[in-house]
Amino acid sequence: MMTAVLPFIAARSSAAADPPEPVSVLVFSDDAVHGWAVAAAAGMGWNVTSANQTTFNTLLAQGGWSAIAVDAPSRIPRTGGVVDWSPLTNAILCDGACVVFSTPDLRAVGPAGSMLLYAFGVSAGSNLTDVRSIRAWDADHAVFHTPNAISLPISAVANLWPLAGTRIQPNAGATAVAGFTASPAFGEAAIVIGASGRTIINAQLLDDITDAATAVGLWQNQLSYVLNAPAATSDCGPRVPLTVWLNSQNQPVVPLPVVLGVTCGDYDADGWVDLFTCYAPTLWRNDSGAGLVFVPGMDQVLNPLRRRYGASFGDYDNDGFPDLATEPRRVGASTQPPDECLRLLRNDGGVFVDVTLGTTLSPPICFLNAETNCWGDVDGDGQLDLFVPVYPPTDGGSVGNVFLHNLGPDHPSGRRFVELSGPAGLDNPPDTRKPEGAQFCDYDFDGDIDLYSNNALYLNLSQPGVPLFAAMTTAASGIGFRNVVDEGAAFCDYDLDGDFDLIVAYEKSPGVVIWENRGDGMFVFEQSRIESPLSGLTLGLSCDDWDNDGDIDLITRDTPRRNLLIETGVPTLAVQPWELVSGRVQFPMFAWADFDRDGDRDAAVGNSTTSSFVYLNTTYDATTPAAVKRHVRIRPLRDSPDVPAGLETEYGAMARLALRNAADGHERLAFVASSHGYLNQSEYAVSLSLPPDPLPNDPARDVRFDVTVTFPQTESQGLCRVDRHVNPRLGELDLADLADREITVFRSGTVIVNGVSYAPDAGEPTILTTAAGGLQRPSAASPVADVVASPAGDHFVGMELHNAAGGLPIRIRELIIDGVLATAASPDGVAPPANVVAWDVSDRQSPALMAGQTMALPSRPRNRRTFVPCDWLVLPGRTVRIVARVTAYRGTTIVGPLLEGAVVIGGGVSGTMSAAWEAGAIAAAPVDATQLYLTVRYATVDHDCDANGVPDEVELAAEPSLDCNGNLRPDACEGPACDGIVAGDLNCDGLIDGDDVAPFVRRLLAGSYTCAADMDRNGVMDEEDVAVFAAKLVALV
Repeated sequence: MMTAVLPFIAARSSAAADPPEPVSVLVFSDDAVHGWAVAAAAGMGWNVTSANQTTFNTLLAQGGWSAIAVDAPSRIPRTGGVVDWSPLTNAILCDGACVVFSTPDLRAVGPAGSMLLYAFGVSAGSNLTDVRSIRAWDADHAVFHTPNAISLPISAVANLWPLAGTRIQPNAGATAVAGFTASPAFGEAAIVIGASGRTIINAQLLDDITDAATAVGLWQNQLSYVLNAPAATSDCGPRVPLTVWLNSQNQPVVPLPVVLGVTCGDYDADGWVDLFTCYAPTLWRNDSGAGLVFVPGMDQVLNPLRRRYGASFGDYDNDGFPDLATEPRRVGASTQPPDECLRLLRNDGGVFVDVTLGTTLSPPICFLNAETNCWGDVDGDGQLDLFVPVYPPTDGGSVGNVFLHNLGPDHPSGRRFVELSGPAGLDNPPDTRKPEGAQFCDYDFDGDIDLYSNNALYLNLSQPGVPLFAAMTTAASGIGFRNVVDEGAAFCDYDLDGDFDLIVAYEKSPGVVIWENRGDGMFVFEQSRIESPLSGLTLGLSCDDWDNDGDIDLITRDTPRRNLLIETGVPTLAVQPWELVSGRVQFPMFAWADFDRDGDRDAAVGNSTTSSFVYLNTTYDATTPAAVKRHVRIRPLRDSPDVPAGLETEYGAMARLALRNAADGHERLAFVASSHGYLNQSEYAVSLSLPPDPLPNDPARDVRFDVTVTFPQTESQGLCRVDRHVNPRLGELDLADLADREITVFRSGTVIVNGVSYAPDAGEPTILTTAAGGLQRPSAASPVADVVASPAGDHFVGMELHNAAGGLPIRIRELIIDGVLATAASPDGVAPPANVVAWDVSDRQSPALMAGQTMALPSRPRNRRTFVPCDWLVLPGRTVRIVARVTAYRGTTIVGPLLEGAVVIGGGVSGTMSAAWEAGAIAAAPVDATQLYLTVRYATVDHDCDANGVPDEVELAAEPSLDCNGNLRPDACEGPACDGIVAGDLNCDGLIDGDDVAPFVRRLLAGSYTCAADMDRNGVMDEEDVAVFAAKLVALV
């Protein structure tokens, strides 16, 4: 965090003394009836400058003010929010300004109102409609005595404005000195002094005080108090790096009207992200990053006089052009009646057609108060379904949730969609409130997309073509506050521990909450890592890495919070000030996209009550060197014979980056979504940021990493994963080699890197089997069992797996561990230390550590389940035990041994070692065929490049000399090109000696080609090679 002595205000003495002269006070007193603040400052002999709603921020920016006084009647922010309080907020947070603020309505203080309250150290409660006296809670405080004695209690006998005050509550560090009750009471404060002593906020309009002596005296006391406070230092950190996107005439590129829903998507399929907004329908085309161009005609498709909340892009007909579904609203406005029917707009090559009343959706679905639409293929049939969160009849007078199951193009009914919310288990649970934020996400990593909506988590139980969900109880999921309305919700891995947590902004206490994912399908309440959780409530939420440092940041309403995990090692969401140039945020919805493709996340902001803007992120620009930019974009696509470029329909697909040469203990993963918090849809492609270059002095090398993409489908279809095994081009990628930072990954395994298409390895399947069906997880009504602390000593748990002889090798590509990992230790004297080890126990008397099969994973005590990518090859006829050192563990009941094709899952092992990784103890531990403590995901490997009927992996294990160049392919498959292979060095030890005789004879007798035995490099192994080999051996004698 930045700390510096502040230039905004003249230096103050740390002692309480008269402020230095001259004192200059900026007074906002627009529409004040009595003008007590001006009179008070002038009466002290100070220089006074009056400002109104037009001039205030301009004068504030000039600087040099000793103090600032604001006497703000509530009607100013209520009539369009004409005062933007962002500059004043930044003056307090970053410049240490001395400010006294007075208003009767702190629940509607205009643009950046939540941030303003945060700056003053308060939270706003309910408003008062009747005039109440202000009672001193600390009658001896200087604000009541110096320099004027104030008669207590203070009576505001006139109520000049619609509201008479707002109950407030001081946050940490702030002090309430007066309230609306006779003695201190929670949430009843009226005058609060900030932690620095340089701010005072009055939750009642001092202009209402008709007694001149009291009103002027109180203003003078409060201004004198803040002016005599100790000098302040800034601790506001870097500001949110957004600036309004301007054209060459210094005007906003996109002068948006009053906007609520903001939707990003490539509507014309040209590779650039476009923008659609509501209330009134407005479409903007991205002009290759130069700006957004208005597209006429949407007012002919959707009635512009009808009010709707927003919309969401989703290519429901798989033609490569994303269609639109609106978010209808039964509640209108005086100037804009509601559009209460769901509208489906088919995108015909960039032209939208309303197909609501045709066979696409029959009959129309109306009477909806809908919120955040969610597209996703929930049942693995290749067709996008649509979930519409809708108020239930008991909470908003609507019809309840809507789920449109996509029947495909050729259904006998002639319809494209059928409404199935009831049969699919997606109705509103009776104990929950109306839905606001909603999102599909595979939070439990079982391969299908689950749902959060209306305070409930819905578990996906679908089978192919048959959508089915179960609404989980609080006991089953851990997610509470079902009776409190949320105003935004989104999944993200805020702590970079490898699972998706859920962040919810409730409209009232408890405020902003993290439901932290334990990894096992259960969530726990976390709020200590959120600064000022009651700031930024009532409307809007978005999560994105807007500072491009690698962790996920948060915005709720007008309050941005920067994640300090990368900077400090602790995932703390700290409030950060804005850096908005000629723009504002007021009840905003944020959608994030890299509109100009410079590598950082720009923002389209819908201000629901005033003009809206598109902001460019200033982290990077066109002049930023490529080595400085740390971003990678992953774009998962579905293959289509009709659209060779692929379909952007893989909502729920999860992308993961694994660092190879710069591991920092953090997981980097994100998922594709069609909704991103509340009435917002961000860009389809996901963006992940990498750590600094570990080799800054070598421009040809940078961070190396692997990419893995898991595609959604039902659990019964298996886990669909494309990784470096399926396509080797996804392994050991070097950031320095990526001229194009976007990596495209198709479900089939095809990959596009730097514009070049790479075919997958046909011998490595995309579908993984989860051994024993996985570990225990919650049901709709019951949680998983808790973990059990390990007994004293060096405890291990694991599983035994056998691959039957005569078949194919299997590759274990993911490990799933239940419990809490212990710290790493050296296994049987083998370095480096590890806490996960794979042993070959085919010979029980001589267990062998499998080559390269150790892992040193972070110990994360807050997690209960860990998912770990791995690469463990198990040959036919071998038995392995995979074990982990744990401080806590949990068993899953099975009926074993289980036969899965040629693979036998023997069961679990558990025991205590007298020393770290004692091989004998691990091999001797009895197998419990009724329990599993960890499991794996695997696939058979079918490589036989020389077509000799023997799997390549089996050949190479028996005869390493077949792969002298170490590329894991038999040299015979690479023909006569033997670069780097020494002729005659059959055992690949760099020497030609007697140890090479036996393998040379074996290769000659086998008749299969190998570079090392082709002594004359003619591509044939024959008697001439024997003569040359013998000559080389004789020469050594």
